Amino acid sequence: MCGICGIINFSYPDFSTPRALEKMSNLIAHRGPDDEGFALFNDQEKQSYSGNATPEKVRESDLNYIPKKHISEADKNYTVGLAHRRLSILDLSPSGHQPMSSEDSNLWITYNGEIYNYLEIKQELTKKGHRFFSNSDTEVILKAYQEWGVDCVERFNGMWAFVVYDRRKSLIWCSRDRVGVKPFYYFQNEKFFLFASEQKSILHSGLIEKKINYQAAFDYLSFNEIENRPQGLLQGIIELEPAHHLFIDLKSGIKSLTKYYSLPVNNSPERIDPKKTIQYQEEILEKLKQSVQLRLRADVEVGSCLSGGMDSSSIVGLMHHLQPENKIHLFTSTNLDATIDESKWAKMMVDYSKGQWHTVQPSSKELLGDLEELTLCQDIPLFSTSTYAQWRVMQKVKEAGITVVLDGQGGDELFAGYEPHRYFLNYENNKNYLGKQWMKYHGLQRFPASILKKIYRSKFPDFKMIDEDLYDTYSTLTFDDFKNQQQFTLNDRLAHEFYNSSLKSYLKCEDRCSMWFSVESRVPLADDKELNELLFSIPGNYKIENNTLKSLLKEAIKGHIPEDVRLRKDKLGYTTPNNQWICEIKNEVRDYFSADLSEFIDLDYLHKNYDTFFDQQQSPENRRIFKFISFAVWKKVNDL
Repeated sequence: MCGICGIINFSYPDFSTPRALEKMSNLIAHRGPDDEGFALFNDQEKQSYSGNATPEKVRESDLNYIPKKHISEADKNYTVGLAHRRLSILDLSPSGHQPMSSEDSNLWITYNGEIYNYLEIKQELTKKGHRFFSNSDTEVILKAYQEWGVDCVERFNGMWAFVVYDRRKSLIWCSRDRVGVKPFYYFQNEKFFLFASEQKSILHSGLIEKKINYQAAFDYLSFNEIENRPQGLLQGIIELEPAHHLFIDLKSGIKSLTKYYSLPVNNSPERIDPKKTIQYQEEILEKLKQSVQLRLRADVEVGSCLSGGMDSSSIVGLMHHLQPENKIHLFTSTNLDATIDESKWAKMMVDYSKGQWHTVQPSSKELLGDLEELTLCQDIPLFSTSTYAQWRVMQKVKEAGITVVLDGQGGDELFAGYEPHRYFLNYENNKNYLGKQWMKYHGLQRFPASILKKIYRSKFPDFKMIDEDLYDTYSTLTFDDFKNQQQFTLNDRLAHEFYNSSLKSYLKCEDRCSMWFSVESRVPLADDKELNELLFSIPGNYKIENNTLKSLLKEAIKGHIPEDVRLRKDKLGYTTPNNQWICEIKNEVRDYFSADLSEFIDLDYLHKNYDTFFDQQQSPENRRIFKFISFAVWKKVNDL
């Protein structure tokens, strides 16, 4: 797990590729404190450089891609520059250094992620005559590309974002994993192409003008949408979408995008067959074990986040059964409010697995003190204060000296764990199914966008907070998208959440929170291809039997977690007393709402209704309040 960035200098503009690359690398140093490397290229020339974080033992190695000079010694401009920040997980030796090259120096890679089945792929490649000089999965990617070309990703089980420079073909190949666990962003104009693991590396590189994308700002302030389009909140910075390749031909300058994978989804309803139910449960347990087992591969100790819910408890239970001798480090966010505190469930799992428990208990005062750093960490505004609880958990992981943790993201979208999923199953079974949820998920979409704009503006206070010009100019596209994004079966809804909405946001926060503290977070329920394809091949009817959410998971995991945890009815997650915290900090954050926000927020209306709007302690959390505070803080800390 690491941080990557790079530059393609098309026309030698008036900047130094080495200096700019070094700055971009420093901006993501938190992603990889164990090593640092640079590789720079001009036509037939190549040169590797070290950085301040490069260990002496790396410089002393004699591998062909190991740097001997410091990046400050790079005294000319270059066409291509690759940089890497390493968090050492697999092959802790100098041979794991990046950017890594093939033996003939014609292929170079800078890579962030883990290919969990790299040993199996390595064995296959060895039989085909390939020789390996390291024990890293990075080298496996290079050799797999040599053998199978870009189709090598079809064999990968894991999470990745990488760039391969094929010098013979003058080709840059960028790739991102199927679900988008690992991030990849880029910027391009006629002068240069930039890429990085985090937007901050590009935004603060000094090479681009800092601008807000107004359409994305409206999407966020209205529906709390984060990165729902490739063009995000930062103008010109594009997200390479999950399951996509990006190619750049250095001779022609032509850029092309290719989607290399689409999740096959079974949308055919089927009458429940008890024998099939048992078969599905057995297959799911086997795939779960395989997924967790693969994600325990590391040359460092592996712990786990533990909320006390079904997903994280299932992972911890399987970790314990697979490695019963291990005393697993477990990390939980607790709460003083008993109605949203899951510590009693987490404690049951700690006792069951005989783990070592670490807890945090965030407060509104601590949130206020950490709010700007948390925002810098995330790059874009937050969608809930729950992100802070996750951030504090990862901080505790770092303090405990653990480098890798497993986490339960993806379970709700895979197994049907959200309350609205009941509606979609009922609708699938009975197209005449009506009610309030029908209006929310199907009825409103029948109105013209022009009518929807008026309905939302008049009904919801948060829509009234949006500047009128911003609303009038940018709302039509958003409401048109809203009308066109309808799902009619449970699996269709789950696939939408898995790839297009909720899980994507959660994985983004997971990555930023963990990597800010130089921690690798692995998600067995999100990025295992075989598990995903099995679950989406199962008809939706089997996923909510007897009105029980996650019924397949609950039955499959029987015997691997305590019965009280397995059969619990409530669902919380990284829950925080969001509305209470907002009320407690509302006076302290008032100064963030400065005049420069007037293009986005109706400041007169906000200040007139300030105390009422930000004091909704008696209302359920609906993510309609905190987004305004978060947007204001984000704009300030990034000097936008």
